[in-house]
Parts: sequence; structure tokens; C-alpha cells
Amino acid sequence: MPNVLKSYPLILWNYFKYDGPRTNNHVEGFHTRLMKKAGKSHPNLFEVVQLFIHEEASSNVQVLQLESGQSAPRRRRRYDDIDNRLERLGLEYMLCERSLASYLGAIGHMMDSVYRR
Repeated sequence: MPNVLKSYPLILWNYFKYDGPRTNNHVEGFHTRLMKKAGKSHPNLFEVVQLFIHEEASSNVQVLQLESGQSAPRRRRRYDDIDNRLERLGLEYMLCERSLASYLGAIGHMMDSVYRR
């Protein structure tokens, strides 16, 4: 058994049936937007503080819009399809309709085809 499995309990690194983001793309997107707003790769401390103040104001506006009933931006259908397929595969595995090898193979095949696009 690899040392990683001995060092960290399964609950810390297993994302089976996790409803949150599958990647850190949202973090990368936030960083990219922030750096574009900064206009340079190494802003000074005061510029960073101003960026965060403006970002907080933008976030507050978005929260108010959502609270007032405006719908959230729509995700791409492609990602909804991936989520639905992963959900179905997970359910098949949990109901013992798929073996672990079949479940992992199906996810691998699906992700391989997704990233070839």
C-alpha cells in the first residue's frame, strides 16, 4: 500500500458522491480575472487591496441580484451532461450493478472522451 494511503484517511481525499466542484478551474478563473484587472503581473500591496475592495463590491452586487430573484448564470450543457453521467455511474456502482473495475473504467473512458474534444 502506498504511503499516501497510510498518511491520510480516505475521507480526506475521496471525492465519491461529492457535490462540489471537480476541478480548481473556478479558482484559476478568479485568479486570471484578478490579474487582468490589475493590468500587471506584480501589483504592489495598495493595488492588491484596491482590487480586493472592488472584487468584494462586485460579489456583493451578485449576491443582491441572486437574492432579488435573478437567475444564476447558466452552466454549459456539456458540464451538466458530465455531472449527470458521473451521477448515474456512481448510482450503478452503489447499487452493485457495476463492479469497482467497471465503474473506474467507465469514468476513465468518459473522461478520456471528454478531454479529447
